[in-house]
Amino acid sequence: MNAPNWKTAALEDLKGSSLSIRAVASKHGRSESAIKRLIKDQQICRAHKGQNGGLKRFIEMDALSADHRRLGLHLIRCRGNEEKTSFANALGLSAIRLGQMEAGRHDFTLSEMQNISQLVGERIFELRAINSSKGGLAGTLH
Repeated sequence: MNAPNWKTAALEDLKGSSLSIRAVASKHGRSESAIKRLIKDQQICRAHKGQNGGLKRFIEMDALSADHRRLGLHLIRCRGNEEKTSFANALGLSAIRLGQMEAGRHDFTLSEMQNISQLVGERIFELRAINSSKGGLAGTLH
C-alpha cells in the first residue's frame, strides 16, 4: 500500500468502526502514534471508542454476587428512613460508597463489616448469615 491509500483506509476504519487505535494500526501496518497523529491532523471525532474502553457507568454495573446484593438490601432495611449521608457518616463512609454497598457493587473490607456490625448491633457472623446459602461473604472479606 502506498501512503495515501493506507491513510484513506485507516480514516474509514476510524470513522466507521469500533476498532481500537491499536487494531487500526495493526491492520494497516502502522504504529499507534501514526494513527493518533492521523486522528489529530484530520480532526476526527470518533463515535466509537473501542470495545475495552473505560469503566462502566454506575447504573450499568452488576452486583458482585447475590450475597453482596442481600447484604446491601439488609443495609437499606437497617437505614430505614435515615438519610444516606448521615448513615454513611456513622459508618465512616461517603454516601457514594454506601450506595455502592447497598447496590451490591462494593467488595466489603473487614473493617467496613466491623463498622456495620457495630452500627446495626449485629455480629459479623450474623451479617454473614444473612447471606449464608453458601457461606456468605466469608471468601470476599479482605
